[in-house]
Amino acid sequence: MTEINHEIKRAKSRIILRADGNSRIGLGHVTRLLALANMLRRDFECVFAIQSPDQTLQDRIKEVCDGIIVLPPTDAEANRFVHELDAYTSKEEIVVLDGYTFGTAYQQNIKARGAALVCIEDI
Repeated sequence: MTEINHEIKRAKSRIILRADGNSRIGLGHVTRLLALANMLRRDFECVFAIQSPDQTLQDRIKEVCDGIIVLPPTDAEANRFVHELDAYTSKEEIVVLDGYTFGTAYQQNIKARGAALVCIEDI
């Protein structure tokens, strides 16, 4: 009788990459996170969260990431903006923010949900 070794496959940790951009503004933030996703996608499930991307940008994100969360347009000052990722974040996720609109309240909300948080600042 032959013994069969079963390798237990561990699920990849999920990284939620969060930036906004389009052809007019913020595309650098999106491009930087796509480059990061490209480097990490072997070891992590990379999901991109973005407000109202056009179809071309959605297609570009899907080429690199395992998934996309299309968020509705929301003003950064609105309470709804701070909670836009609540349904997607828990202690299991890593959230990477790249942009100027993700202030203290936004960051604190993600941390309160138990997610690890990484903020990219280009200043």
